[in-house]
Formats: sequence, structure tokens, C-alpha cells
Amino acid sequence: MRSLQRFYLSDNHISGEIPSSIGQLVNATDFYLDNNRLSGKIPTAIGRMSSLQALDLSSNHLDGPIPVQISQLTNLQDLHLSFNPALNLRSPPRFLGKINLFQLGLADTGLVGVLPRWLASTSISTLDLSSNKLDGKMPTWIGNMTNLSNLNLSNNALESAIPEEFMNLTLLLTVDLHANKFTGPIRPVLAKKTSDPLGHYDSIDLSKNMFTGGIDGDMGGLPAMDSLTAFDVSYNPLLGGKIPKSMGNLQNLAVVRMAGDGLTGTIPAGVLNIPSLAVFDVSYNRLRGMIPAHNASLSAGGFKGNPGLCGAPLPPCKR
Repeated sequence: MRSLQRFYLSDNHISGEIPSSIGQLVNATDFYLDNNRLSGKIPTAIGRMSSLQALDLSSNHLDGPIPVQISQLTNLQDLHLSFNPALNLRSPPRFLGKINLFQLGLADTGLVGVLPRWLASTSISTLDLSSNKLDGKMPTWIGNMTNLSNLNLSNNALESAIPEEFMNLTLLLTVDLHANKFTGPIRPVLAKKTSDPLGHYDSIDLSKNMFTGGIDGDMGGLPAMDSLTAFDVSYNPLLGGKIPKSMGNLQNLAVVRMAGDGLTGTIPAGVLNIPSLAVFDVSYNRLRGMIPAHNASLSAGGFKGNPGLCGAPLPPCKR
């Protein structure tokens, strides 16, 4: 077993505790025990797995705290401990900042309070702190995390406007901030800078917040938006404004969700003729007029709750 390099036992029904003997796996580079029924603490012997590059213990029943010995794993790049609520971390341990992590997953691990400032000095590319009880503001130092490509802070209690410094995240591809209490305009997200050819969005989820100021009319011409496939700003009841015509320029869009946003006006024809469009939900707004002709097979449910709308897939307009 000492010569073992890759250990994959994900998605089984393994129960019990992780044995201290794992410290003997000094040549292991990948150790995956996610989606099992493991309990107890992460053994301190894990610090002896000196070759480890990827550790995934997510979706188990592990107890805290995270052993400080993990900071001895100087080759570790990916650390995933998400969905272990009994870890009850309170705050991401500062010693994790001593490791040159590429991915850090601590979703549903009992985090509370504000985002820790030590994250600003890391090189993390994928950060998942979702489904916790983080609160306070999104800090301006978020703009220092310039290696971020995937950011998930959803299902927390963060409440502030998105700082202008967010636009410095030139490599960001996916952002999920849904189910928080964010306020103010969404432009700092949409108008972020790119680092061509990198940093063009794949997906944006800003749903279930308290954003205001509408959807920027020039969104379809913003550099970071030209590869976007999924856009969700639904259930921001104070957002308001109109559906921008320029959205029709985003030819890779497949999923658009803007339900319950207080939108007014008509639906621009070009938006429904995006070739890849598969889901379009503008239900429960104040839109009016005829739904433009389109080739996409769109559900009538995506248009309901707009008494002023008519035309396929809703009933025909009255002459």
C-alpha cells in the first residue's frame, strides 16, 4: 500500500472512521473518499501524506476541526471538505492559507461571520463557500483574488452592494451568488474585465437577492459576456427595468431566467431568436405586448404571470 498513488473510493457506502494508517500512504497523490458515510475526525496522520495533491472527503459525516497537520501538505492543490456540516468550522482555518491551493471547497461546513481576509493573499482558482451562514459585506479585497475562475458564495446571508473591485477578477468564468441579500447594481459583475482569451463568463447566477437598477442595456456588448451560456437574475423583486435588446447579441445563451424581477416593457425580438436558447423564464413580471415569433420550443410557464403578454406559447392576442 505504501506505493499506492491514486485512491478512489467515491460514491460507496463506506462507514466508520478514517484510519490513522492513511499516514503510511506517502506516495499517494490523489485521495478520494467523497460521498460515503464516514464519521469521526480527520486523522492528524493525514499530514504525513507528503505527496498528496488532491484530497476529497466531501459529503460525509465528519467532525471538526480540520487538523492543522494538513498545512504540512505542501503539494496539496485541491481540498474538498464540503457537505460535512458536523465539521462546524465557524471560519475557514487560517493555516489553509499556507498551502498553495488551487481549489477549496467548504460548502455546508458550519461557516459563520465575515469572509476571512487571508483569502485575498491566496492563489485559489475555485472557491466554494456556499450553504453556510456567512454574513457582512462582500469585501473590496475580493478584487485581489485575481486567480479566481469559479466563485460560489450562494446560500449565505451576505448583504452589501458588489464592490467595484469585483471587476478586477479577469479570469472569472462562473459566479454563483444566489440566495443572499446583495443590493445595488449588478454592473460590477457583468462589466468585469477579461484577460483575453480568458475570463469570458460561462454562467452567472445572481438570483434571490435584492439587486436594484435593472439589467444593463449594454450587457450584450460587454467583453466578459460574449460566451455566456446561462444567466439567472430571477427573484430580485427590486431589480426592475427592461429586458435589454443587446441580450440578443449573446449567441451562446441557452438558459435565461428573469422571473419575479419587476421587469416592464416588451420582449425584444432578437432575444428569443438566440440559436441555442432552450430555457427562457420571465414569469411574474409586468411585461406586455405580443411575444415575438421564435423557433425555440419554449414553455408557456416561462411567460405566465404577465397579464399584458399574449401570443405563442400563450393564448393569441386579441384583435
